[in-house]
Amino acid sequence: MDDKQYLQSFIRKGEHQQQDFKYRVSDALKLAKSVSAFANTDGGRLLIGVRDDGNMSGVRDEEEIYMMHQAAYRYCCPEASINQDQELPINLIVRRSRIPRPKVISLLARLIRFNVVHWEYREQQFLFSL
Repeated sequence: MDDKQYLQSFIRKGEHQQQDFKYRVSDALKLAKSVSAFANTDGGRLLIGVRDDGNMSGVRDEEEIYMMHQAAYRYCCPEASINQDQELPINLIVRRSRIPRPKVISLLARLIRFNVVHWEYREQQFLFSL
């Protein structure tokens, strides 16, 4: 099962008490309220970049990613966790994003500077994770 199929398996279940779709992130404080609501009940999954009709639009830029981290780590007390279960090599990031390699490197550098993305050099490759 690839990443798209994995996400679609959640999307097919629709929005419910433990799952919400957010088309885009425009306000970290507003997003923090959704994160806190899940944290203060039974937990949940917030799918960012998914429209209410279930169509995936994706996360558009580093500003949205930065706001997601601000919501979880600045406005939630105690801090909420943002999970991404994998470390990705740069070649895979370039291939999946369909963005030219120099732009991906520039974006990753900015996200590392904001402490949004973490990197590690292991087994002769750079690995990136949230």
